[in-house]
Amino acid sequence: MLTADLVRVQRRSGHLHIIKLEGAKARRAEALATELIGILARSRGAPRTQLLEQWKAVDHKASEKRLLEGLQKLLLDDCEFETLEGAEPAEVRSLVFSLATTRRRALPDGEQFDREAVLREAGQVFGLPAAEVDRRLYADLKGAQRLSRFAQPSPEQLVADYKRSSCQAVLLKATAVEVDLFPRHPAAARRLFHRLKFLRLLYELRPEGAGYHLSIDGPLSLFSSVTKYGLQLAQLLPALERCGPFELRASLLWGKDKAPLSFSLTSPGCADGAGRDEAAPEVNKLLQQFGKRNSDWSLAPSQALLDLPGLGTCVPDLLATHEPTGEHVHIELLGFWSRAAVWRRVEWVEAGMEEKILFCCSQRLRVSEAVLGEGLPAALYVFKGVLSPAQIEKRLEALRLR
Repeated sequence: MLTADLVRVQRRSGHLHIIKLEGAKARRAEALATELIGILARSRGAPRTQLLEQWKAVDHKASEKRLLEGLQKLLLDDCEFETLEGAEPAEVRSLVFSLATTRRRALPDGEQFDREAVLREAGQVFGLPAAEVDRRLYADLKGAQRLSRFAQPSPEQLVADYKRSSCQAVLLKATAVEVDLFPRHPAAARRLFHRLKFLRLLYELRPEGAGYHLSIDGPLSLFSSVTKYGLQLAQLLPALERCGPFELRASLLWGKDKAPLSFSLTSPGCADGAGRDEAAPEVNKLLQQFGKRNSDWSLAPSQALLDLPGLGTCVPDLLATHEPTGEHVHIELLGFWSRAAVWRRVEWVEAGMEEKILFCCSQRLRVSEAVLGEGLPAALYVFKGVLSPAQIEKRLEALRLR
């Protein structure tokens, strides 16, 4: 993914605009991409420094420098480099330097140091020719690593990736993000909302008209984990495109001066809305553990969206079924979200939420299970460390009997 310094932008009237690649500019970008991809295809087995030098030598205008570096960054992200197999460079260096020191000390006055003789002597120890010893001396340095695998997109795809990645890089500097989205179908909406949870983003969701309004905390609104959270937010953009048309607005702190700017993005979505639901690791772990129990209850990934008019939308992670009676209880894992997310759900229940649901949150959020009384169709399970299938089953049974 691009970094913010590689994005080509303009500031106008408090708004950040990404410089568009359209028409002749897009064709020029594809021409540069073609050259870069061609060099990459011919560089298998070459050192990293050689690849970078050849890329650097691609003819371009001064105004295209950032574009060229951005395209290179995306290609480089999908490359794999390896150190030469065999004798470790550190061992080769140690022996060569030791031999060289000994030979220099024994060198008669006026006689020149024979570097090749040292390399040949070291080669006899490792069973390598002198040239190979020389090549391995610094083979573990980053620049000397050899290109072993790489992705080879078409020029058109690389430029398309550059455009999307520019938007993603801008979101790394967001304090808040608002999205009006219009899912093509309910399954697309569920995939998006489960993706939000998988990425552990802090969000609020409410139905609005024919779609949903999504509010997400930006990385620069947090006190810690800014880089990690920013990358997670950036990864949401492809999921939004797969869901359907959307309008995004972000508040930013941009540049070294952290200037407050706004940013907007309107997208028709992508034609291919295919995808699969992604569950958070703790959800998958709970499913596996619960499946091993001898229980009247079974768990399955939830397909439900619980819309609460005027309040928001609840996205359960699991649906618990009591096999003898067929009764259902929803389960939502709040994990390590903010305390505000827990209190919001308490408000939903107190406002008349009718579906039976078990909310699970970490003890770290410092919330008591007593905030949801016994007369309500919902319960709160506060877990310490990891989720306990036995404790979840106990609370499911209590909810069933209410």
